[in-house]
Amino acid sequence: MLPLVAFVVFLHLEGVQVSAYKGGAPEYFLAFSKNYHVDNSNILTLTITTSESAPVSYEVSSPYGSYYVTGTVSQSSHVSINLDPSLTVTGSDVTQRSKGIRVRAADSSKTISVSGMTYEQHTADAFLALPSGPVAEEYTYIASSMLWTNRSESALPSLILIVGTLDNTLLTITPTQFVIIPDDLRAPGNPQNFVSPGESYTVTLNWLNTYQIESYLDLTGSRIVSNKPLSVFAGHQCADVPARVAACDHLYEQIPPTSTWGRFFFLVPSNSVSRTSPEWYRVVSSKLSTTVFITCYILGDSQHSFVYQNYIAQVGGFKQFHMERDNYCYMISDKPILVMQYAHGASANNGIGDPFMMMTLPTEQYVANTIINFYAYENFTSDITIVALQQDAPPGEVLLLDGVSYTSDWIQLYCSEEELCGYTLHKQVSTGFHTVRSVNNQIPIAVYVYGFEFSQGYGYPAAMELKDLGVEECVDGGIRLVGGESETEGRAEVCQGGVWGTICNDNWSTEDTEVVCGQLLLLSSGMTL
Repeated sequence: MLPLVAFVVFLHLEGVQVSAYKGGAPEYFLAFSKNYHVDNSNILTLTITTSESAPVSYEVSSPYGSYYVTGTVSQSSHVSINLDPSLTVTGSDVTQRSKGIRVRAADSSKTISVSGMTYEQHTADAFLALPSGPVAEEYTYIASSMLWTNRSESALPSLILIVGTLDNTLLTITPTQFVIIPDDLRAPGNPQNFVSPGESYTVTLNWLNTYQIESYLDLTGSRIVSNKPLSVFAGHQCADVPARVAACDHLYEQIPPTSTWGRFFFLVPSNSVSRTSPEWYRVVSSKLSTTVFITCYILGDSQHSFVYQNYIAQVGGFKQFHMERDNYCYMISDKPILVMQYAHGASANNGIGDPFMMMTLPTEQYVANTIINFYAYENFTSDITIVALQQDAPPGEVLLLDGVSYTSDWIQLYCSEEELCGYTLHKQVSTGFHTVRSVNNQIPIAVYVYGFEFSQGYGYPAAMELKDLGVEECVDGGIRLVGGESETEGRAEVCQGGVWGTICNDNWSTEDTEVVCGQLLLLSSGMTL
């Protein structure tokens, strides 16, 4: 069993910086799946921001209808673009295959950040756009959705929407549910127009091609493996959370490749004062035999914690659970996982709010050394939750929201005296543009943006790193550094029993650090614990 500790034995050694993919990047490939109504009544919005000191020119384009828009965005503002609703991908047939959208900075050396919103009255969701990933031989994506429970309405499908980023991209798709295949995608000589759960089929996508997978059952755990990077979105046309609790709402989030999934998470409830219902979570595995430990405490009673342990046997398998609103939790997994947070249906909250699906970030992908800009969408009462990693004391005056520090409002999360601690801050924010900034540019943070109104809700993370964390199986006795800003910095992990585990820092000494340096073939001069 891995020790239930947050961050332990964090080393910094002299060396050369390595690059990482951040939430802001020059090129994004996006698409929008169908919302509750399929009649072009929904509003598709892209919001663009930048942390560059000088204004940045951007381009938004799609082959569908030869759509093309340009403009300029500056660090102190945002740009919101309402797209043509006909860009919504409403099915899987050939007419829906060219609705990919590319967003990029005109100057490839500049960075922009992008979020998206699909909105209809009473059903909406938002997502953080993730940039096209690094070059690799293979890419694996595993979806997360939610099961629709049929009440009096007609059943609606869970969805996976894929966007090609390069020509001649070969996909192998293995759905977890029965899926209908369009005639043009059936293999030659195959009389069947469907794939059974666990069976695979192949699809070739070109640049900005789109392909949507639909099922009236839960597509969570479905796998897409490709020879080139993709943009993969998942969710539901309109889902209940939990089952049989009104009302349904659109779920939508971009899914990062499994190579970027992490193992350490803080689970923090949304903080809308109008809501009393639990928070729902899904944990999706990327490896066989994944064990997850969750340590929780009740707000105001950090001395009395309780621990859950869950085992996930299958690749793409998942566990679902809920947290009460006064619970704050820390999660550690022995293998990389994806964690999704879901808002509860409106009927449990006097009609306020409705489901959304929002990715909970692993601490390995928290963002430091940057300005995080985000947009709180209109038609909602919006809040943010900031989670910061900081030693010894809360971030206090060194972390600013819209230029203001909140020194007394931070809540301490799970930690111990000599380890890196988590702190969280909840604040209501007005509709529009906002900024979170670290004064010393050293505090790793996650920012979650969410909003509720009568029978509707949305939520998305404002920024994340997109580092390849390496999910390869390890050799017993191996050692590595994880979660640092360079190849010579990070949390020390050792391989035991074929999986990576964190080294406990009890009785850790300078001599121990010297040994680690030698095993990693790094110079030990200038090292710090």
